[in-house]
Amino acid sequence: MRTKTIELSFADAYPGLGSYVWRPADGRLDWSPGLARIYGRGVAPSTEAEFMSCLHPDDRLRVEGETESFLTGSASTYSHSFRILRPDGEVRWLVDRAWIERDAQGRVKAIHGVNIDVTESRHLDRVMPYGDEHDVELRAGQSPRNYSDWAHLEIGARTGGIALATIDYRAGTFVLSAAAARLFGLGDAEMTVSREAIHATFHPDDRGRVESETRAAINPSSGGRLSTEHRILRPDGSVRWVRVQKRIDFESRDGQRHPDRGILAAVDISEQKRAETELQESEERLALAQEVAAIGVWDLNLNENSAVWTDKLYDLLQIERGTPPSVDLFYQYVHPEDIGALRQALQTSIDQRLEFHAEFRIVRPDGKVRYFLGRGRVVEEVEGHPVRMIGVNYDITERKEQAAHTEFLLEEVNHRAKNMISLIGVIAKRTAESGIEGFTERFSMRLSALAANQDLLVSAEWKTVDLEDLVRAQLAHFKDLLDRRILIEGPALSLSPAAAERFGMALNELATNAAKYGALSRSEGVVQITWRIETDGEAPCLVVVWQEAGGPSVNSPTRKGFGSLVSGSILEAALNGKVEANYAEDGLRWTMRCLLDHIANG
Repeated sequence: MRTKTIELSFADAYPGLGSYVWRPADGRLDWSPGLARIYGRGVAPSTEAEFMSCLHPDDRLRVEGETESFLTGSASTYSHSFRILRPDGEVRWLVDRAWIERDAQGRVKAIHGVNIDVTESRHLDRVMPYGDEHDVELRAGQSPRNYSDWAHLEIGARTGGIALATIDYRAGTFVLSAAAARLFGLGDAEMTVSREAIHATFHPDDRGRVESETRAAINPSSGGRLSTEHRILRPDGSVRWVRVQKRIDFESRDGQRHPDRGILAAVDISEQKRAETELQESEERLALAQEVAAIGVWDLNLNENSAVWTDKLYDLLQIERGTPPSVDLFYQYVHPEDIGALRQALQTSIDQRLEFHAEFRIVRPDGKVRYFLGRGRVVEEVEGHPVRMIGVNYDITERKEQAAHTEFLLEEVNHRAKNMISLIGVIAKRTAESGIEGFTERFSMRLSALAANQDLLVSAEWKTVDLEDLVRAQLAHFKDLLDRRILIEGPALSLSPAAAERFGMALNELATNAAKYGALSRSEGVVQITWRIETDGEAPCLVVVWQEAGGPSVNSPTRKGFGSLVSGSILEAALNGKVEANYAEDGLRWTMRCLLDHIANG
């Protein structure tokens, strides 16, 4: 992309001046015609690498280090000098002065600069940027190359807060600036230290990686560059994070290229790393909370009608992650009956700056319906107009189902309470018909049977009752006989609440009679309770058998009391089944048959 002519050529009207625009992010470089003339080139370089090839070989390393220090710091301007080598072999001295354009995050967007040719000393008093701090005197015929390289590097350090060092690979030494000595915890002044002293500061957990990267960088085929981040362990035990940039120059010796000199720029990024760690931990906590609570987050750009979704929102909708999100896409999954109200609630929230709060249904791709709760608010306005809204969606399906089930249970309890009162009244009336004597005992036992049924129903949330659990509950007062003289056998089967109530009372009556008159009245008596599923035509049928043995001889009763009715005709009517009682001499055999779908759940 070319910049406007006026931006690049404003300085061309002045002799020895030229302008440029450099965009480091993509490496693009645009020169004005005047700058190309200064460098003696018909075609201007278009990349940073091509520009570096225009510099005097002795200045390239320094300029690159200075530029790196300017860009990685927070400076808004910079200024330095260097030599260029024209294609015809002529050497010229230039001063480079620039303004750094940064984005809101401080990243460099573009550099707008001017080069000034100061080869002729009469220009120096107008253009040299350093002032009294760097006492430089250039007289006629004298080269303006009177700075030390280190002075230039220190300018970069002061500008960008960079710790600098030069490296002599033959000697195996680092010359540290005062800032670098402080960063590595080695002192407060400029110093020369060995390569081993620097490597000793590498954190043990990072040392292997950094030394491997360093070996790769000093290989001539690598291009002589190193960019890395690692921890250093200071002599006082403190740990700091540093970002390191290194450039290495090579020399030819013995027919091979060897590392000769290098420049290192390091920045303390400990606070940045701490902030990144805290942010990452915060994001992990937020993501965990969203996952556990089934929360999806959305962010709407109201101007562009665009959206950003978290992964959890995709998962809640069962949409493939990465699908371009939008408000319209979300509405595609909202239940048709809820779209109108949801749109109205969202628009009202935006128009009136109210808290958005709405319950609605969504239909997943597999056809399943889920209940969502949406909440959000406008968080950004421009000149009184809302431009951004953020919010969350919760999956509240289980909560809605629990609420519906609770309502059902309340209705069921109310219904059953009425039935229970009626049933207790019938039990009391029929028990009294057998005479006042023993009324309390008989009535209490029948209420206990009823209570046992209720306990099972409550524990099962009034849904189903396991048949074996029901049998054992009704015979709990014979627990010392269970599985010894009272044998229970049958397949797993769940009864409906109504069937459990009636069948449980019948079992209680059979157990009571067995204890008073039948097999359980003698120590050798045995009761066997079995059930099975048979096919009666095409419909499955439940068959339950109560078989007594080892008790006294039994005779068919001459009259039927309430207990007989409970285990006989009342049970038949309630279960739409058939009951038979065979009073054989060796013991009672009681059999109940009914269609399975009249009594069973599941």
